[in-house]
Formats: sequence, C-alpha cells, structure tokens
Amino acid sequence: KVLLPKDWLRWKLTGELSTDVSDASGTAVFDCEHRRWATDLLDELDLPRSWWPDAAESVEVTGRITEEASTETGLRSGIPVVAGAGDQAASAVGTGLVREGMIGAALGTSGVIFAPTERWRPMADQFLMLSSLHSVSIKNPRASISERAPMVRQRFAARTSAAARTRWWTSGEHSP
Repeated sequence: KVLLPKDWLRWKLTGELSTDVSDASGTAVFDCEHRRWATDLLDELDLPRSWWPDAAESVEVTGRITEEASTETGLRSGIPVVAGAGDQAASAVGTGLVREGMIGAALGTSGVIFAPTERWRPMADQFLMLSSLHSVSIKNPRASISERAPMVRQRFAARTSAAARTRWWTSGEHSP
C-alpha cells in the first residue's frame, strides 16, 4: 500500500491500513469532490487501486491500539485512533480557519493559502495542489466531533514557491 508517514504509524499502532482525505488529496490521484480515489486516473496511469488504502474523514476512527502496540508503547490497548490530517490542513483548522469567507496563508518552504468553503469548488490552475479536509463544522465550530464531520471543505492551494503563491492570490486567479 502507498502510505504516508502518519499512515504507517497508524498501521503499526492499529494494524489497519488507511489514510485521511487531506493527505489523499495531495497524491494527485484522489477525487476531492467525491472524496474517493480517482479510479479512472489510476487506470490511465496503470496504478492498481489495491495499492491505495481507504481514505477516511479526519475525525473518523480508523482503528484501535492493538495489544502488541500497547506492549511496545505503553499506550492502553483499545484506544481509538482517528484518521487525522496532513500538517498544513490540520494547521489551518488549528488556527481557526473554519468558516467560509476566511482566508489564511502559511509561508515557508512552500506557500499555502487556505479558504474554507461550504461546497467543493475546483480551480483551473494545473500547478495548484487542491486538498480536502472534513474535520470542523463551518456552521458550528463548537459542535461535537460526530456533528463536525459532514460540514467543511477547504480549498488548499500550494506551490513550492511562496512568492508564486502570493502572486496567484493577488492576481485573482483563485476565484471560482
């Protein structure tokens, strides 16, 4: 299976192979709008679907700490482990970017701009990475975890050049 580092750790802790939608969307073979692997693209690229783990919503429990992992780590067996999120997607939620109309940027090795939306809006720029995250309700950010999952979608645009990212935003190319 294709696993990112946090997914590998989750597998070692739970014995379950999965990823989350934010990291899956960064692979370029994930259908962000329908929140599933883009099987037509995988077929075109001759990449077997069996290589790709199930993609879960960020707050979804994807496994529980196994007895073996408990012995090795000291964590109590049976503790639920959620899908989580990629670092930038989690950072956006952590800084409060959870309502449509809000915009945030992170500039460093890459330049990332976040804009939460109530529905999926694809962008035409082929050089942007689009991402999905479903972890906070944009209608009620204080909702319980079970109430949050079906609510938020983020437009997550990243380029490796922070300067290029700011030009993209100021030029208006981000508009739907």
